[in-house]
Amino acid sequence: MKLDTTSYYPPSPLGPEDDDIPRQDAGASDSGNPVETAVEPVEVSETENTPEKSTDKTSDSDSGYESNPESGPRWVNALAQFLSWIMVPFFMPLYGTLLAFHLSLLRYVGAGSKWGVIIVVALLNILVPSLIVLLLKRLGVVQDLGLNGRRERLIPYIITVVCMLSTGWFVYVKGAPLWLVMFFVAGGVAGIIDTIINLRWKISAHAAGAAGVVALLLRIMHTGYAEPGVVGWLLVAVFLTGAVASARLWLGRHTLGQVLAGAGVGFCSVFFLTMI
Repeated sequence: MKLDTTSYYPPSPLGPEDDDIPRQDAGASDSGNPVETAVEPVEVSETENTPEKSTDKTSDSDSGYESNPESGPRWVNALAQFLSWIMVPFFMPLYGTLLAFHLSLLRYVGAGSKWGVIIVVALLNILVPSLIVLLLKRLGVVQDLGLNGRRERLIPYIITVVCMLSTGWFVYVKGAPLWLVMFFVAGGVAGIIDTIINLRWKISAHAAGAAGVVALLLRIMHTGYAEPGVVGWLLVAVFLTGAVASARLWLGRHTLGQVLAGAGVGFCSVFFLTMI
């Protein structure tokens, strides 16, 4: 006589309608012999359990511009980085001052006075902002010394504006010509414009600074007392402005519109204010 063993197992969780389906005892056949149940291996797709492969692409979330500079030739990447660092906006006031003392009527200023002004310009516009950026990085306010994130630029921009205006006041007290005074004032004005724009859109400060030096050289030519070599320096400045703008595009730091906007702000600020 066959034993009824169905009560040994709990009801099916599939619902009452599935109870009508004949059910065999787990591990046993009608004859009481164990039944070997073959379990088919489940194939798992590699894409389900394999994490996504990281790519070399970097995205600038502030500009919405994606680039992959590492995919290009190594020497091009190195050159773009080099241009970005030697054309840092902090250096533009010093470059402009050196050109003014070399190419304009200011070349006749005594060496002591000349180097005194150059040192003060370097301290106010390179050392002070650089130390503040290093401090901000140490405090965690800034993550990248290159200030490539739009939200990291607000405090450094404000410091730069203050330093530029302070330099303008200093050279004014020292009796510098008005066009040189206004070169630094224009740098401060361009910084204010860049700061406001940067609240919503990442404008290129590199292009602004380089284009400002181009405008300064045009103003030196306009004085009528420029050295003959000013034309050559003007061509070099234009070339470097285009080179650093291209470098920022290559590195994916800016879009073409951001580079052109920066150059426009820097050039117009210096050109029109130095013509006063």
